[in-house]
Amino acid sequence: MQNKKQTIKRNKKICFLLLLFFLKGILLFGEYPEIGNLDPGDILYAQLEAGISSFYQAAAQDREMPPLQIFSYTTKTEQSIFSLAAKCNLPYESIATLNRIDNSGNIRQGTRVLVPSIPGLFVPFEAESELEHLLQQSVQNGDTFSVPIILNLGEKKIPYHFIPGRRFSSQELSYFLGVYFRYPVPRETGTVSSLFGQRRSPFTGELSFHYGIDIAADLGADVYASRFGLVIKKGFDQVYGNYVLIEHSDNYKTFYGHLNYLTVELHQKVKSGSIIGTIGSTGLSTGPHLHFEIWKNNTPVDPLLLLPKDY
Repeated sequence: MQNKKQTIKRNKKICFLLLLFFLKGILLFGEYPEIGNLDPGDILYAQLEAGISSFYQAAAQDREMPPLQIFSYTTKTEQSIFSLAAKCNLPYESIATLNRIDNSGNIRQGTRVLVPSIPGLFVPFEAESELEHLLQQSVQNGDTFSVPIILNLGEKKIPYHFIPGRRFSSQELSYFLGVYFRYPVPRETGTVSSLFGQRRSPFTGELSFHYGIDIAADLGADVYASRFGLVIKKGFDQVYGNYVLIEHSDNYKTFYGHLNYLTVELHQKVKSGSIIGTIGSTGLSTGPHLHFEIWKNNTPVDPLLLLPKDY
């Protein structure tokens, strides 16, 4: 309990101090200092490293946080975001979210990136990628402290929520590393009861191909959209009962069957994690569960290859 109180106190200190500096306009306007080289001989690089070191020391000793500064750097060669972050002594999430990089691919030579002096997550008010939609949920749910800021990105001034010290959750990391889908049923309430591929029908005993996975859960438990997308079909099927079909980017589709109730409308846009219905046993079913499919280019894919590995 004492540790929790200290954490809350420290987070309040961070937010108050950062908000004080932001209100003074330090980050709202102007250009960010350009680091020439990522080595101690560069004065601005040394200033960046001093700021990062001060943050970690203050966090460890429960002292007031230093002000956030933003620097810019133009890559000299093509490099991974992991190597760039390592050179800056920052978590890669800080650079990725600040620059709206939503995957772990390489950064091209000559790319201008912004580098913060305090680690944390930068969550835009207006999400553009699926990763940003997922990050927004922690802000909207009030799961963590955040500070509103405005940053210059090219010709635009972009409002962000800044979450000091925070790193990706397991689901956010899965998106960033290329595992595009989240659990349609929370792991603590659902269990995979039937796998993708050939299996014997529970009704006829004959071998048939199972195009998805079954997730057993309590009747009425919430079912979530596995990814940001558009509801392109919903209704009732003799086999799958009440169902929803969602279309996603990159030619993906997800299918949710045996639902009890549907909570979405046709042509509705849904965010990753939006409730689309509840667990049921409609259609041809042996008990309450979700039949979940993922299709890529109209070809079924084993969902367990695209869901986080700890399902």
